[in-house]
Amino acid sequence: MKLRFVSIVAIVLGVFIFGGCGGSKPAPQKKTQAEKPKFEIGKTTKEDVIAALGEPSGDSFNSVGEEVLFYRHTRVTGKAWIPFYYGHDRVRTKFEQYKFKDGILTGIAQSHQHY
Repeated sequence: MKLRFVSIVAIVLGVFIFGGCGGSKPAPQKKTQAEKPKFEIGKTTKEDVIAALGEPSGDSFNSVGEEVLFYRHTRVTGKAWIPFYYGHDRVRTKFEQYKFKDGILTGIAQSHQHY
């Protein structure tokens, strides 16, 4: 009698503990895509880029005398918090370079890293 009671209690506890796993779908996430500003090479000024994107992460001059503004955007994904997960796509980094000659945009370069 006691063994039967213990097994019934164990089954009921198991149903309560594992009953919520996989029973419902997560709420859909709303993705808001910020409209990316469009810059025209030869027309856009340095001030326009800074007004649209904010202060750059860094700036420098290259070998041909162009001023280069650097923007770095880093996002940590949920996989970064999984213990012992060493796969890629834990951190996403986007680099953007905007080149200016005499304050006018002359070139744009982008690169992405996933690690």
